[in-house]
Amino acid sequence: MATDILISSSSVDPLSVPSAEESLKKTEANEFGFQRSDMYSLNLSNSVEPYHRHMFLVYKKVENWASFVEKTENDSLPALLASALKSHADKTPIKTRLTFCEGPYGTESSDGDLFVFPEMLKYNGLTSNDADKFVEDVLANGQDWISGPVERLEGSYVFVCCHIARDKRCGTCGPQLIKKFKEEIGSRGLKDQIFVGPCSHLGQHKFAGNLTIFSRNSSGEVTGHWYGYATPEDVPAMLDQHIGNGDIIKKIWRGQMLAFPTQDRQQVVEGGGEKGKKEESQASTGGGDLVKDAGGCFQGLNGVSCCRN
Repeated sequence: MATDILISSSSVDPLSVPSAEESLKKTEANEFGFQRSDMYSLNLSNSVEPYHRHMFLVYKKVENWASFVEKTENDSLPALLASALKSHADKTPIKTRLTFCEGPYGTESSDGDLFVFPEMLKYNGLTSNDADKFVEDVLANGQDWISGPVERLEGSYVFVCCHIARDKRCGTCGPQLIKKFKEEIGSRGLKDQIFVGPCSHLGQHKFAGNLTIFSRNSSGEVTGHWYGYATPEDVPAMLDQHIGNGDIIKKIWRGQMLAFPTQDRQQVVEGGGEKGKKEESQASTGGGDLVKDAGGCFQGLNGVSCCRN
């Protein structure tokens, strides 16, 4: 007796099968993204080396950065500026960090522009020929820069490490954080008050997502706070609570940029437009997730109101 053999088409929808690209993204997310096994595994507190000034040099795009941007070409502006900082380091008690960035979204920036905090100044169009003179005249000797245009910065600035050539964790987490910042900034109508952009290595890629926020507190002082293990879910709090209300989010807080030594504070007052004497301060490490840094909503601190209707 013959047996009928039934051949049926597969009931599996081919569209429901993940593509190779989707599978790779999922694997990378589990290994390098916010779901990775080492997330929240280390203590973030005091993980920032002491320093007083942070400079961000606009230089090319993230995808063009080598692992060590300043070592790629000996005659490049990054290399010469880094070398000048090192050679003049003993001429001032102010410790300066140099990081590379794309121009923050919402700003008119091009290669060679230099954002400097806490002075809140932007030096436009530096060239390789300017590197040593800029460091000696402006940073070491406190002179005005007369070789090019200088702009005073307003608002708040967020720099997110996206340096994928250095570490895939920041290369995976950073772009997602920037996307979320742009969405939340846009929904709050703050595109002309808060600026965000990708930057190179900040230190400790194991803490990705890593970012720094430069903004004024209620006393007019420019502070630079570092966050680690930051996720897109933390972005609204960083906008509303940190920038808008001056509250440090302790659970992901790494530390902060130090105030200038006493004898150099007037340089910040004059250069950055701050008013009054700067007070040396460090954020408390007391209990709770929020630590007050600024004191109150201040009804428009950094142009942001934390109050919701």
